Amino acid sequence: MDIIYIDHNDKQRQLHRIYLENILDECQVHEFFNLDEALAYLNQNKGKVESKFGFTFILVNSNTRENSKIELGDFFEKAHTIRPTAPFCLLDEEGFSVNNSLKNFNHYHPSNRVVTLPIAPADFRMTILRILYPDRMSLEATPAYQKIRLFNFFRFNKPHCNVYLKLSRLKYVKVFNEGVKYSRSDLEKLKLKDVEFLYIRNADFQKFQVSIFRNNFLEFDSQKATADELKEKLDFGHAMLSEIVRRLGFSEEAIELTQKSLAAIQGLIDKEESLDALIQEFRGGEDYLYDHSYLCCIIASDLLKQMNWWSPERLEIISFASLLHDVTVSNPKLAKVSSKDDPTLSQFDENEVKEYLLHPLEGFELISKYPFLPEKVGTIICQHHENPEGTGFPSSLRPQNIDRLSAVFIIAHELVNALEKENYEGNSLEVILLDFSSRYNVSPFKEVFEALHFLNEKSVAS
Repeated sequence: MDIIYIDHNDKQRQLHRIYLENILDECQVHEFFNLDEALAYLNQNKGKVESKFGFTFILVNSNTRENSKIELGDFFEKAHTIRPTAPFCLLDEEGFSVNNSLKNFNHYHPSNRVVTLPIAPADFRMTILRILYPDRMSLEATPAYQKIRLFNFFRFNKPHCNVYLKLSRLKYVKVFNEGVKYSRSDLEKLKLKDVEFLYIRNADFQKFQVSIFRNNFLEFDSQKATADELKEKLDFGHAMLSEIVRRLGFSEEAIELTQKSLAAIQGLIDKEESLDALIQEFRGGEDYLYDHSYLCCIIASDLLKQMNWWSPERLEIISFASLLHDVTVSNPKLAKVSSKDDPTLSQFDENEVKEYLLHPLEGFELISKYPFLPEKVGTIICQHHENPEGTGFPSSLRPQNIDRLSAVFIIAHELVNALEKENYEGNSLEVILLDFSSRYNVSPFKEVFEALHFLNEKSVAS
C-alpha cells in the first residue's frame, strides 16, 4: 500500500511512520513537509499504476496549513481527483473542525476520518484499520512484538529496552540488552545478513518512542562526552548519513573518498592547536552542523566525479571548505538560513542577523591565518551563500563572478539544506531538482546542475 503522509512535525512523522509499518504488513510511506510538495508528487505519478503495494492512503496533519501555499480544502479536492479511491485521514492537533472549507471532506470517501491528536498507539492502530478495512467483522490481535527498521538503530548506541531478532513467525532471539551499549559493527553485521527489521515487545514500545525523541542523529549533545564517546557518536552519525546518501543515489566511491579525505585533513588540523580547538568545539556542538558539512562533502565529491573534474587536490579543497565554511556560526538555527530574505531571520535580533550575514567573510578572515590551507578554500567560504540570481550574501555576486568550484559547493550545500527540510526522504529529491532546474540554468551553475540531474537519473534507472 502506498501511503502519503504530510506532517510539518518531523519527530511526530517519524513516530507515526513506525506505527504504520507495524499496523500494515506491506506499505511504502512517502513523507512530505507540506501540502504543495505532496500534491506535486501525486501529479507526477497520476498517470502511473499505483504501486505494487496497492491503493493510496493519504494522512494529513492540520499543522501543514502553516507552511503550505495551497488551502487544505483545495488539497483534498485535487488529491481526490487524482486518486478517487484513496481514503483521507486528517490528524487534528489544533481543534480544527471540518467546516465550510472542507464541506466535501466526508463525501470524497466513506472511510474519511478526522482524528484528534495526541492519540495512544492502540487507538491509532484501531483507527487506521477501520479506515482501510471497514468491512472486517473483527480486528486482528495486536502482535506481541513491534518491528523497527534497523536503519533507526543507527540513531543511538544504547537501547532503553531489550531488542530482538525475528527467526520465524513465533520465535524471537534477543540481540541487544536494555541499558547495554552496542557498537556500529554490531549493526553492520546484521546488515550483512540482510536484516531489515529488529523487534521490541509491545510493553516496551513506549520506551522506544521516547528514544526516538531524544536521539535525533542530526542534533546530539556531546558537551559532556569524552573524546572516545564523541568519536563513537560521530561514527554513528556518519554511518546513518552514509546510508542516507546511498539511498538518495550518491556513489559508494564518493562516500569512501570523503571519509579518507576528512580523516587526512583532521590529521593536518591536529597539528594546528588553535584551529584544532575550534574544530573540536564545532564537532561537539549541540547541533547538526558537523553532519551537514559531511553531507556537503560527499555530494560535492560525487558531482566532481560526474563532471570529470575530480582530482585529489580539488577533493582536499572541497573537504576543507565543507568542514570550515560555517565554523564561525554559533547558532545552528541560523545556520539553516540560506537567503538574506528568509522570513526566519525575523526571529532573531538585528545584531545577530547582521553578524550571521557577515559570517562568510569572518570565516575567510579566520582561515587566512593558516597558510597551509589551499587558497581556494577561502574563495569557497567567502562565496558559499552567493546564488545565480545575484542576490546572495555577503557580496551579491553576479553568477559570472562566482568561481566554478564554488558553484559545485553552493549546489551541494543548497541540496543538503533542502533535503534536511524534507527529512532526507528520497521522494523529495525530484521536487527539489525541479526547483533547482529553474534557478541553476546559468554558468557556472548549469554544468553542475546537469551533473546532479544525471546522477539522479542514473540512480532511478538502477
